[in-house]
Amino acid sequence: MEIGQELGIGNAIFVGHSVGAMMGVFASEKASGMISKLVLVGPSTATLTTVTTGAASRASK
Repeated sequence: MEIGQELGIGNAIFVGHSVGAMMGVFASEKASGMISKLVLVGPSTATLTTVTTGAASRASK
């Protein structure tokens, strides 16, 4: 995302498969002005479990 910001990229279409698709979801939330559309091919739900479990684990400490 930092490279995209340096290059002034906006309204990009992010295409991702599996874990890459989920990275696109998280990136679009973090840099909403940079990514205008997502193409998600077989997004990995395992990524969601890992992220939520990790967040819950960190919050409980």
